[in-house]
Amino acid sequence: MNMNRRRFLTTSLAAASAATLGLRLGGAESSGVQFKPEENIIPAPKDPTLWPVFREQLAAWRAKQRRELNYSDLLYRRPDFAWVPGSYACCFLMLGDERFYDAAAGRYRIKEWLASSQRDFGGYDSVVLWHAYPRIGLDDRNQYDFYRDQPGGMKGLREFVDELHRAGVRAYIDYNPWDIHTRREAKNDVDALCEIVAALGVDGIFLDTMKQGAADFRTKLDAVRSGVVLEGEIALPMERIADHHMEWGQGFVDSEAPGVVRNKWFERRHQIHHVSRWSHDRTPQFQTAFMNGTGTMIWDNVFGTWVGYSEREKSILRSMLPIQRRFTALFSGERWTPLVPTNDTELYASLWERDDVRLWTLVNRSTREVQGGRSAVELKPGTALGFGFRPGGEIRKDHDPSAWHRVFRRGTAREVGGRLYGVPWSPARFRSGGQLGCIVPGQRPDEAQARGADASLCTHSSTQGDGGDSRRPVQMQRAVSHPRVRLV
Repeated sequence: MNMNRRRFLTTSLAAASAATLGLRLGGAESSGVQFKPEENIIPAPKDPTLWPVFREQLAAWRAKQRRELNYSDLLYRRPDFAWVPGSYACCFLMLGDERFYDAAAGRYRIKEWLASSQRDFGGYDSVVLWHAYPRIGLDDRNQYDFYRDQPGGMKGLREFVDELHRAGVRAYIDYNPWDIHTRREAKNDVDALCEIVAALGVDGIFLDTMKQGAADFRTKLDAVRSGVVLEGEIALPMERIADHHMEWGQGFVDSEAPGVVRNKWFERRHQIHHVSRWSHDRTPQFQTAFMNGTGTMIWDNVFGTWVGYSEREKSILRSMLPIQRRFTALFSGERWTPLVPTNDTELYASLWERDDVRLWTLVNRSTREVQGGRSAVELKPGTALGFGFRPGGEIRKDHDPSAWHRVFRRGTAREVGGRLYGVPWSPARFRSGGQLGCIVPGQRPDEAQARGADASLCTHSSTQGDGGDSRRPVQMQRAVSHPRVRLV
């Protein structure tokens, strides 16, 4: 017998909701903006004339909260956690999934599974190794036994984790706090988890049904393995952002004008994986992730129930993830401006800047085609070239170097450091809106080649401070040098 997981989760969610009360910033409503920082996504006003005030309120609220919490970013500055901001795509893997484990041959289909993830989604950055539920409770085995009893035992799982690491993918184990009626270990849960972490060499612990871990979790994890993150299923209280690098964005509700994910705004290097497990249209969570520089949970086998991804959703991820990975330094930096003006009431943009690089992420919330011109975003004359996409993804250069030609219909293209990077978004119209775009102005080819392209901001390497994988650099001069970065 084990405690009902759904009841446990419902109780925890209710407690978390109650704990968020009282976060409002005084005087916000007098400005005409109903500022609600108690929400997981701080809703944005629909009226563009109120966006400057909204941004001022965001900045004031962030500064106030950091002062009151006496916030320290010490753990985010540690080199062993530099990978966190660039971990956007997290897979929820049922270890018994037949796509992953070949029962007849008695082997894990690691290479085939990774290749499939690359074809379908553009690859994973991390994987949750889900093991026990819903089978647990049929006998007296506890959650740790289910890891030990996997085919090949702990040795076989360790070989799988090592293979993931060679592919540049991080691995998490799962902790089920509601498992209290099965066989007991001789040690407490935190010590048992640390033992599993050390044996498997994993990079994180997913805290099932929890918003945060015990106070001694961080110290004990650091003693057995460096760089191990904690990621809860329920929205994380701001007081624990300092020692919890990640969280799920489960059931987060966005406003009509894209809102700002509260905990990401508070700590830009904090990672959130948005998830809507039973949804058959994941466009809203993709939009939220793209506008906030956050991640997504890829979960199609929900405890044995198939909730697959459409070809459209796969296409969005294959296009969105390379942009996020390549520009992690911007998405985790301090110069983020939400809701910059565009030329359409249903076209929204976030601006990300670092040094001399500027990047706009755009979302078309409407169900109609939006054509972008120079007024779509503020571009300095002569800094950007426009491109359009013919059917089939063929890229052609626009004759007018100061305009962006249909960039919100067929796709977007950008020229940085003298090289063209095109990302088609198909189909041309999405059923529920959901169209995405990205603009990165750069120099003219002759100018960039003459003075040399600066790839330091766009290199997927922890040595460059962008939270990437230092073993496999991705430089702007080589568009496909990274096996997980594919421009489709």
